[in-house]
Formats: sequence, C-alpha cells, structure tokens
Amino acid sequence: MSSPPYARSPGNGGAPAAAASSSASDMMPAFMTGGRKKSSTPSAARFATTRELSFTDEESSLLQSDAFNRPAPQRPSSFGSLSASSSASLYGSSPSVAGHTGGGYGASSGGSHSSNGRFKRGSGTSSSNGFGSAPSSTGFQPVRYTNINGELRKLPPEPVCELCCRCCTPRVCLISIILMLLLGAGVGALVYWVILPAVDANNGTPTVVVGPGIPDPPAATAINSTHIQLVWEPPNSSGTDPISYYELLRCNGGNGTLPDTDTDTTARKQDDATADADSDSGAALSIDAADPAPCTFLRAYRGPLLTFYDINLNASTTYCYAVRAASVAGIGNFSAVSCVTTLPPDPPLPPTSIVPTGSSTETISIEWNNANGQGAPILAYFLQYKPSSSNQWIPLYPVLVQQWSIIDLSEGTSYDIQAAASNIVGMSNWSSTFTFHTDTNKATVSSAPGHPASVLVDVTYATIAWTAPASDGGAIVTLYDMNANITSLNGSHAELTNLCDTPTLACTLGMFSAGDRVCVAVRAKNSQGWSEFSAAECFQTLSAGVPATMPPPVELAITGNSISLGWTPPDDKGSPIQRYTLQRDDWWNDSPIATIHSDLSLNFTDDYNGQGLLPATVYNYRIRAENLIGPGNFSLEVGIVTEVNGTCGNPADVALFKSESSTLRSALNSCFVKCLTRAKCTTTCVATATGLSLPCSSCWEAETTCAAAKCVACDVAASTACHNCVMANCYPATVVCAGLPQWAMP
Repeated sequence: MSSPPYARSPGNGGAPAAAASSSASDMMPAFMTGGRKKSSTPSAARFATTRELSFTDEESSLLQSDAFNRPAPQRPSSFGSLSASSSASLYGSSPSVAGHTGGGYGASSGGSHSSNGRFKRGSGTSSSNGFGSAPSSTGFQPVRYTNINGELRKLPPEPVCELCCRCCTPRVCLISIILMLLLGAGVGALVYWVILPAVDANNGTPTVVVGPGIPDPPAATAINSTHIQLVWEPPNSSGTDPISYYELLRCNGGNGTLPDTDTDTTARKQDDATADADSDSGAALSIDAADPAPCTFLRAYRGPLLTFYDINLNASTTYCYAVRAASVAGIGNFSAVSCVTTLPPDPPLPPTSIVPTGSSTETISIEWNNANGQGAPILAYFLQYKPSSSNQWIPLYPVLVQQWSIIDLSEGTSYDIQAAASNIVGMSNWSSTFTFHTDTNKATVSSAPGHPASVLVDVTYATIAWTAPASDGGAIVTLYDMNANITSLNGSHAELTNLCDTPTLACTLGMFSAGDRVCVAVRAKNSQGWSEFSAAECFQTLSAGVPATMPPPVELAITGNSISLGWTPPDDKGSPIQRYTLQRDDWWNDSPIATIHSDLSLNFTDDYNGQGLLPATVYNYRIRAENLIGPGNFSLEVGIVTEVNGTCGNPADVALFKSESSTLRSALNSCFVKCLTRAKCTTTCVATATGLSLPCSSCWEAETTCAAAKCVACDVAASTACHNCVMANCYPATVVCAGLPQWAMP
C-alpha cells in the first residue's frame, strides 16, 4: 500500500479568510440561491432546509459542530466574472472565491477561478464561460446531501446553468435562464425540488449498497406433537444484490432475546417507510411468551430455501422463530418473532420388531426395539402371549426394559407374542404378532442356513442376505454369524471369522478394499449350538474410484477478519484420501473461486494469509477430496458472512471502499491538507468528498489530529517526512478504527 505524502498548505497557515461585510446573495434572484435568501440561522439549520432530512443523534451532533457552523465557501456565478473583492456567498457570509484557502489553495490576498473549476493563485479575477462553469467537487461548491436510511450521502453538484445546459441547446438554455430571472422563486423552487432531483437520479447519484429488507415473521404450523413447519417469504426488497441465504433461529419458548443484528442502516428494511423505529433499529428483539423461563435463540436452519421442517421437538411446548435474509451487500435484520405450540402428545406407536434371544423347553427369551413415544417419553412396555392354537391372550406385568423371558411354557409349543408401549397419554396398539416355539426334548442344532446372496456390493463394503435354516432342530434359531475369505489384488489372503452376530437374515460388511475377491458362508445357532456353514457365496468388490462428493464445509468460528471451517471425510471409494482442496471466491478483486488450502487436515482458518478477510462480507466456499485415483467432485458452495468490525466494516462502507478504491486516497489526502489546522473538520470533509458514513469518516479526524500533534514535518508541503511520520504514528490507529484489513485501506 502506498499513499501520497501529506502536506500542510503554506500561505496563511490554512486559516480561513476574513468574511465579507456584506453578501451578494441578498441581491441575487431567488433561483440562484435555491429559492431561498440568506438566512441568519446556523449553518446546520440552513443545511437541514436544503433537503428534508432526519439524522441520528451522532449525525446531528456532527452537523451542529464547528465543521458545519463555519461560513460556507462561495460558488462562482455562471453569469460572468465575480471578482475577489466581491466576497458574496449563496448560503451566508463566506470567504471570497479568490481568497479561499481551504485545502491549501491560496491566501486571502487574491486569486482567480478558471472555467475548469480549479482554484489557482493569481490575479484576483474570476473567469467563466457563462454556461455551467462550476467548480469540481473538490472545488468547494455548496454540497448537497441525502439521508438514505440514516446514512448521510453526498449528491452531485446542482448549478442551475449546468443543469440546463446538459439537457438543452445554448439558445434554449439562455431563454430558460431569462424566464427564471423574470419568474423568480417559483421557477427556482420548481427546478430545485422537481427537475434537479430527477436529473440527479440519472447523473451520478452516489451508489448506496443496500442489504436485504426484513422478512415477515415465518408462518409456523404445528404438524403434530414433534414437528413444526416453517414457511416464509422473501423480503419485499432484496437490496442491491440477490439474497444468498436465509437464517432461521429457534427459541424453546420463554423470554428469548435475539442476537444483535447488523447495525449498518443500509441493511435495514427499505420497503416500509412506516415501519416502527424500534423494530428497525438493529437492537435485540425480545419475546414475551407464556413460559417465563428464559431461553436462547439458536440456529435451526441456514440455506436458500423458504421452508423448513423442525422435527424431534417436545410435545405441548412453545417454540418461537425469527428469520433474516443475507446477501453480498450485508445481513438484514431479523423479522418479528412468531411462536407456535406443538400439539399434545399422542399415544405411542408400538414396537416394530420382536426377536428371540434364547429358548429352552419351558422358556422363550425375547427383546424388542424402542417404541416411538409420539412426543412424550415411554413409561412402560406391555407384553401378551398365547399358544398359537389358542384365542386367549395372557397378559404380563408392565416392564421398564426392552427384553424379557417368558417362562413356564410347554415343551415344543409355538407361542404368539405381542408388545405395546405407554406414555403419559395412554397405551399404544398392540404390535404385530411374532411366533416362536419352545425347545423339544430331542432338539438338535439346526440345519445350515440357505445359500447367501450378495445383495449390494461396492468398493469397500457389501450387504449379504440369506434364508433361515430349513429345520431349526426343534429349538429357536437366535443368532447367525459369518466367515469370510478375502483375496486382495496383490495376492494377499485373509480369513475372518465370527462376523455379524445378528438375529436377522442380513448383514453388511465394510472391511474390504477395491477389487477384493470375497467368499462368505453363514451358520445358525440355537439352544443346542451352531449349525454347519452354508454353501459359500463369492463376489468381487468394485474397483477403486474417486472419493464421494463431500457436503459443504461448515463454519466453526467467525470474526470480522477470519472464518474457521471444518469438514468430515467422505467415502474414499477404496483408495485412501490424499488431500482436501478448499476453494474460496474473492469479491474484492472480482476473482472467481480458487484454491486457498490443500492438505489432509479436517479444518482450516481463512484469514487471507494472515492479512485478514473483509468484514461484513459474504465469502463462498467449496471443498473436495482427492485419493490415489483422482479428485472427487466439489461440494456445493456455501456462503459465510464475516462479522461487522470497526466503524467502516459494514456492508455499505466496505462496498464503497471497493468501488471507489482508485479515488479514495486522493480525496482523503485533500481533506487531510485542508483540515490539518482546523479542528473538527476532517469527518465532514471525508463524508462529503467520499460518501463514507460519518462514523467511518471520523477515523481520519483522529488521524489528522494525531498528525497535527506529532508530525512537525507536515508543515512542509509535499514532504516525504510528513508521510512517513503519519504512517508510523497515526495511520495504524486509523486502520484499527476502520476495522478493515490494512490491504483494503486506501
């Protein structure tokens, strides 16, 4: 980063020229003064009447400071010469054009103004071509502002002749001027309030970066005792950029407080001029729910969709939600909060599976899966059984566990068994009927299970299924296991035993490598022992492939200048992962997404190689894995927003730093030179010259004050020593104040 040297103007030391004893504005037609004569009210009041504005307390304080209560510089007339001796002002007493010394342009003894709008030391005359010869924005014209959602923004110059002559021929322009002279204030007001704003809209009104508006509260509907459906609409205004994602927060009833939102006013709601000020202030929002217990809002969803199903909730519980939108321009404020109560719990669902775990001539042992409580915890399980030949069910006492042994049964008899569950609402229906039998006195081991079949084969795993033995030997089969012989592509051989151990008729094995030849056999167990192995089933796993597509990286921590990310390994498809490649876009440089990190780690902190990311900025990331076969596909991109930081690290100011990066330093240097000997000058000068917000502009006020106090070298014009002193003693504090990384500072 390089900066032109700072310098204090020679001449009269930067002091303003003496004000003239009279003002020509009292004698000028009304249209030349914007339809108003000179006012004796303070400059801030005069300024406020130029446009109907509303200001924050901070802005009002600045407007009423010395910076705005100094005499305003004169704008040169478009109707001929205005000599140095005629020190009139259109907006009150002011130094003459020739004598103006702001920014080191000259002493009060004399000077001239040329038609190119630049001040020059010289003869004490002012030349003009009579048609639009207005000074540039650095030539100290009266500056106009607009209040855009609380942000003070500079508007383009407003000379009437310039307005006329950029849309008319010289002859029509001259006729228009004569008519204005004759009709006076009425036409002046028309031009000022109607024509001029319309022209401004098409001729360089400063671009204002606007974040998304505030969505309406999400529509929350309780689907049942454990599910809530959330639906929301996009805000009426998406701002200056398309919406990147929505963030939905949930609070489990109680008095919840939303986290502070982006304080930048350009991310506020733009489409509802009558919105309540409190709801649009960026302050935390509170919920007053029936449950007095406090709660914390946590993220339930973030993504581009406009609907979300919140599941696994508690029955009869109030949940509150708020949503906000985010874009490249910034993060909008949270919506108002909507709350809904889940439905009362229903009776639970019954268990879906009952399996035997053992048997004898008098006993059958079983276990079952956990039942769905339908929003309420399971309190107990109920069992009933009967001989398969009977219609009379025999109930058992409720149990609190998920396994039981039914005793005092008859030898070699089949029994039907059912299970049910209960919660605070009531009891479920009975489950399906499962039939098992006790052992016979002459029970033996079962026959071998049926021939296994490879149902699903991949690179590293396979699912194998089989059928039950043709004969269980007079005792219930309670367990199956499997042996596997594996021959790899390199010729190595391995034999694995006692795999699976399951009461079901299928098993998934996942210890293979790409291209392995595998042969498996299954056996069954009853109370009498293990059966013989079945016939073998052989298959070959798939060849290795590139890794599976990964999900997007997830944020682990976010600051104003860094983002920490993490990810989980994907299926390597039979070849070990060699590296992960993380990519990010570069909004500042308009660069496409590119690699920023590549190794085997599962997390990474992106801080722009130690230089710091931009605050209040959306960064898009994607990731992929690579193995010896090659790289997999990249994940979907995910946008993550850095936090607001400092006084300039908000969406509007950051966007202006980017769009005006080529001109900001020149404007800042001009204000530095102009205000080096003038207290409370730099903030308003920077805001006027650049369009930066007042809080952001105040950082250079501190820099100017520091330079005046610490850098004697700045008394010499174009001094390298001044520049070096400021950079060493004052500039670092400016960077901290702004909150931007140093590489983004002008």
